[in-house]
Amino acid sequence: MTQQNGTHAKKIFSSERWLAKIFLITGILLTLLTSTSYYFIPELIEKSAYSSILIISILPLFPLSMALAGWHFNRLYRTFGSTPLTPNPPQGQIGGQLGGTIQFNEAHPEALLTAKLVCYLDYKSRDNNKDITEMQWCAEQPIFVNNEGKSMSFVFDIPQDQFNSGKQYFSQLSKHKVKVTWKVEVYGYLKDEEFDRSWTIPVVIGNETSTIIIPKSHSESTHTHQRLTAESSLKHKIEFQPLNNGIKIISGSKDVIMNSLLFALGGIIFFFVGLALLPQAISGDNDLRIVSPLFLFFGIALLASSLYTAFRRVITTLNKDTIDMRRQWFSKTTFEQKTNWAGNNSIQLKARPFMDSFPQDQQVYDMYAQGIDNSKNQLRIKIVENIKGKKVAEALLRNIMDALNSELSDELGI
Repeated sequence: MTQQNGTHAKKIFSSERWLAKIFLITGILLTLLTSTSYYFIPELIEKSAYSSILIISILPLFPLSMALAGWHFNRLYRTFGSTPLTPNPPQGQIGGQLGGTIQFNEAHPEALLTAKLVCYLDYKSRDNNKDITEMQWCAEQPIFVNNEGKSMSFVFDIPQDQFNSGKQYFSQLSKHKVKVTWKVEVYGYLKDEEFDRSWTIPVVIGNETSTIIIPKSHSESTHTHQRLTAESSLKHKIEFQPLNNGIKIISGSKDVIMNSLLFALGGIIFFFVGLALLPQAISGDNDLRIVSPLFLFFGIALLASSLYTAFRRVITTLNKDTIDMRRQWFSKTTFEQKTNWAGNNSIQLKARPFMDSFPQDQQVYDMYAQGIDNSKNQLRIKIVENIKGKKVAEALLRNIMDALNSELSDELGI
């Protein structure tokens, strides 16, 4: 096979390069534009058009939420820099290899990142012309850290039966052309911040291989890397505290609070729009008699559920004899259950319903333990909730079992 050096390949920037700036700039401009409607408020007050005043008052909240999301994403982007990727060879090869090196603005020698190469098919279905995005093929590997953590590399083998980039006809899928896109996705944690970026890479038919050399020992360390990555992710999502006589686990709002608050803002907007329409609904507009209550109900429901999700958590203390599980909201205990339990072997993981078709890293799990009440009846107690990712859930279970077994060994003097 021929080999081609990738040093002269054009650098490719991540898809997130402009997305955050577009959200931020668009949000700011639209906020300023909609805020000009405040000029008409004095005139509307004279006309007693209070419903219009309400709508004008909350209108800037839509673009303001967009600007805040853009600011958040832009902050994350600037934290890690532009992270250009240099492909090696310059184009991925069907029947050959796709390699690449990502440059960072700071050294991350202890980085635990995973690189994933994915082939996506975008097309309209034959039956109803519905837009479909399908994952045709994927592979992943632990990313290789070099140059003291200032650059990281990967090399993938691409099977000969895959498709090159571009638009092609696949009669079994669609009457129209199918768009084939290859992406490199890298995710994990750096500097206690979540890192998740993707680059679109051109892939052609060929047999060129990468000149990047990945040590064999690193390539064979996939299982260890997955375990360490899961441990790192777990640390950012669930608090795990060994105690003298057991362990304490705190799960809940740590990794969902930002999304929940954005949904809460949406609930506020729906509520005030419904409130603004209410006077006209009462005055006799038949359509608004339906629309206004719907907006009010949906706004209240969305706001309540978002605030509940954002500030709730489950605190569970396990020792050799008892389970003490407390549910809290705004640090106030709303439910508590303390009982004897059947021991380590009764702890089980259970995926949320209807998630079997999801990728394993997107599945959500809950953890249960078997309790025993005073009448010797068995109780199923949820001790941890909202664990995202099968590997993360398994890592938590492993940590719990290790901590409890260690406590038992200390008692027995082993």
